[in-house]
Amino acid sequence: MEIDKARKHFRNMPDEVFNLWLHDIIKERGWPFLKENEETLGTNYENLFNRLSLSYWTNLHWRIEIIPYDELVLDDISLQKAQAIIDEVILGESVFTTKIENMAERYESCVSFVEENNCFPKPIICQFNLDKSLTVVDGHHRLAALKTFRNIDKFPFWTWIGYPS
Repeated sequence: MEIDKARKHFRNMPDEVFNLWLHDIIKERGWPFLKENEETLGTNYENLFNRLSLSYWTNLHWRIEIIPYDELVLDDISLQKAQAIIDEVILGESVFTTKIENMAERYESCVSFVEENNCFPKPIICQFNLDKSLTVVDGHHRLAALKTFRNIDKFPFWTWIGYPS
């Protein structure tokens, strides 16, 4: 029921993006929004939606792209989050203020998959910014796993990108 209510708000979002990014979170948290023009600030979706309004997300147009790693322009926050996962899992340096469930297992699973298949288990999901950088909204563990490999410059990076209208 909650999933169906939420899905109606994201008409432009491909099923794969919705299922990878939002489905399980909505199932766990519920869906507090009734209208597309509601703000996410002050809700348990504030950080997930990068403090942007629900209408921002519902109006994005999505496209999947293959971007070589050396051409991927990620914002500083996305890179910092991926590095923080590496620091915590590999170095034991806890930098997160909230516990990320199964962090080490998720990271190691991604590393194993990349080693065995030379690709990601699934695309990362990003939002396109005005400065033409990308903000990762789902896929920090996959990005962190990739950063641990050498010779990744031409690694094909399957990326769902949400573009503002």
